[in-house]
Amino acid sequence: MTGNVLPIAELSGSPRHMGREHGEQFRQAIHEFAERRREVCAKQAERAGWPDPSADVLRFCRSTLRHHERYSPPTYEEFRGIAEGADIAPDRLMICNGLTDIIDVFRTAPTGPKGMGECTAWLAAPEATAEGFVLAGQTWDMHPWAEQYVVAFRRRPKDGPASLTLSTAGCLSLVGLNEAGIAVGNNNLIPTDARPGVMYLAIVHHVLAQRSLAAAVNAIVSAPRLSGHNYYLAGPEGEIVDIETTATRSDVLTPASAIYAHANHFLAPELAELEATPASHSSLYRLDRIQHLLHDLSGDITPEAMMRVLADETGQGDCRICRTDPSDHGRTCAAVVMSPQQGRLWATKGPPSKHDFHLLDM
Repeated sequence: MTGNVLPIAELSGSPRHMGREHGEQFRQAIHEFAERRREVCAKQAERAGWPDPSADVLRFCRSTLRHHERYSPPTYEEFRGIAEGADIAPDRLMICNGLTDIIDVFRTAPTGPKGMGECTAWLAAPEATAEGFVLAGQTWDMHPWAEQYVVAFRRRPKDGPASLTLSTAGCLSLVGLNEAGIAVGNNNLIPTDARPGVMYLAIVHHVLAQRSLAAAVNAIVSAPRLSGHNYYLAGPEGEIVDIETTATRSDVLTPASAIYAHANHFLAPELAELEATPASHSSLYRLDRIQHLLHDLSGDITPEAMMRVLADETGQGDCRICRTDPSDHGRTCAAVVMSPQQGRLWATKGPPSKHDFHLLDM
């Protein structure tokens, strides 16, 4: 494997100050990333027959700002700080942050960009791991050009727990852990009830401001969500929890064993009725594949073993945990392994079959 430098931004102070530091440091990348994501949303809106695609998308993004401000004022302050530091309009920054939620609003038919948001996530309770610490993680699969914008953040807020996160330039938290021993990540789900509300990165960011697993769960289920995602959490006592959501519904799934995995289709029957399209072959394959790998390792799961699992290239096309097939429209742009009880996060920039994991300590 080869190295692929993962930028690590150190942020501290008030939410607004941390946001401004973030925005200033990655200003050019933020503008590039936001524009590419605006183009993706506008093309989807055009396919769906919206009269003025780009303006309609931006207008919708502006309508979500008040929901974010009410849901978590500190998170919204940090978001506004990023916009100020990067000198970018908040509606354009919202597209950059909430793409996979926002595009659901403009998905009036079961069509859309290929290869977007197809991530594979997993949890291992202490009894399934070799050292007795809970472990969690995922791949982050997205447009291949998104890889260049992957960034890690070490945040030390003036008020609230410190955190380690992996995300992208200009964006709030995608996946990470905090000093209270809470880890959280997500994978995309596509329901039919998308609406103006709070996008998933703001929810993950707010989760990482909590000091108990119960508060973290409540931060997800009580959110006025924009669309659907699956959220997996690990707690300071080794607990594991999974929460499937649509914009208007949620289901807290209690794993039946010490290992758990999730891909990109609903498992809760009462939420599956709101699924926009049938489960893809990719999602079904990846879930089955990682479940088998986890079962084979159960009792001996280590961070290094999970790094190998996330690098698994068995299969063809988009039916791979680590998506690198040239025929695939998507790509595994990053991967994460977390040990929240130890305050450790390992991450790649790029597919883990080709690039080394970087260790970040709290």
